[in-house]
Amino acid sequence: MESLPDAEARRLTKMSTAYLKGKLLANLQLIGATADQVEEMSRATLLDTMANLCVLLKEPLGNLLDEEEGGGPETAEAESVSMSPNSDGAVHSIGDEEDDETETADPGPASVPPNSDYAIQLEILKLQLKLQIEQAAAQREQAAAAAAAQREQAVAQLLQQQHEREMKDKDIEIKQIEAARAEQLKREELDVKKLELTQQHKSEEQPVILLKRFAEALKGVMHPQPADPCGLPLYFDNLERVYKQFQVSVELQASLLIPIPYLNTKTQTMITRLSAADLASYTKLKDFILVQHKLTSKDYQQRFSQTLREPNETYVAYVHFQGSENF
Repeated sequence: MESLPDAEARRLTKMSTAYLKGKLLANLQLIGATADQVEEMSRATLLDTMANLCVLLKEPLGNLLDEEEGGGPETAEAESVSMSPNSDGAVHSIGDEEDDETETADPGPASVPPNSDYAIQLEILKLQLKLQIEQAAAQREQAAAAAAAQREQAVAQLLQQQHEREMKDKDIEIKQIEAARAEQLKREELDVKKLELTQQHKSEEQPVILLKRFAEALKGVMHPQPADPCGLPLYFDNLERVYKQFQVSVELQASLLIPIPYLNTKTQTMITRLSAADLASYTKLKDFILVQHKLTSKDYQQRFSQTLREPNETYVAYVHFQGSENF
């Protein structure tokens, strides 16, 4: 555009894009481009190419325009010369070709070969046009590559965001699972503690319950301590047979014997000297009572001599009773 006068440059800018493409399509050989390349040219490239074409042809812009662009019918008739390149690269109007055909019939060259400056300018213009086309194609490729890169970046960002959301969701899910497990463990620990307390309470209550149960069951079977100390060995033998019959545990045997209905006041006073551990042991309690009531040999002899058989008692029963009682 800078190579044209200002008036022609303003006139060129007023041309429509379709009109410019039509003019350039009519001169594809001069501009060194194809029809597809002309169709893909931007308006700025079309204007520059048209201006270069005018400079190349050394023709005013008005000579390249149609009647619609050039003015009235007279001007159009005077300027309706369409420029077309010759086979050797020279440009001639249609009128010039007709004059050449009428003036000479010699089949020689139809035009004067261009000078060297004109050929150089033509090559320069072709190179410029080719460079402009290549630059436009490179710009389109760059724009396409940039758009593709933006799309890839957008896709990568979306994937990254999706991955972050998934990781966040997984972290939340893991935390929820851990919280649920911790709550479950707390409930299990609480249940275990409750069970332990219940079992402990039961274990504490069980001896008392069993003691009451055996006391009720043995109430009519166990007898109080005999008043005569000589009857204590037989008393303990009978008591142990009762314990064995009712399957009384060793831990409860002493507790069932200690109450007042079975041991007299004297024996109750004696056993107060025992420790709690000895009072809980039937064997130690029995041995202590026997030791405290132990008779001497003189006492046994005196009792033997004073013993009489009942009239209704047999000698076998008498001997058995005396031996069990005194010895």
